[in-house]
Amino acid sequence: MLASNYRNLATKTAQAAVADISQGRQRAYGLSLIAVMMTLALILGPLAGGYLSDPSVLSFFSPKTPFIFAALLSVLNAALVYFFFRELFPVQLFLYV
Repeated sequence: MLASNYRNLATKTAQAAVADISQGRQRAYGLSLIAVMMTLALILGPLAGGYLSDPSVLSFFSPKTPFIFAALLSVLNAALVYFFFRELFPVQLFLYV
């Protein structure tokens, strides 16, 4: 449940950022790229999970390895957003609305 909420938050943030910084056809292209990446994640995620849980690929892989990998990717994503994502509009714009 927590992972689902985090995914929804990340998707909405990405869509809002693309919508704010692009116009017209570029906006449509950016939003379609987000949709394509989400579709690729649905296809490649189970495949990666299968390989990450197979001990014949690497001896230390186990059924819990995909969960550890997903947690590490989530922490990395949160850190990248925290350190590198800048607010697109100053806060002063919203004080008088």
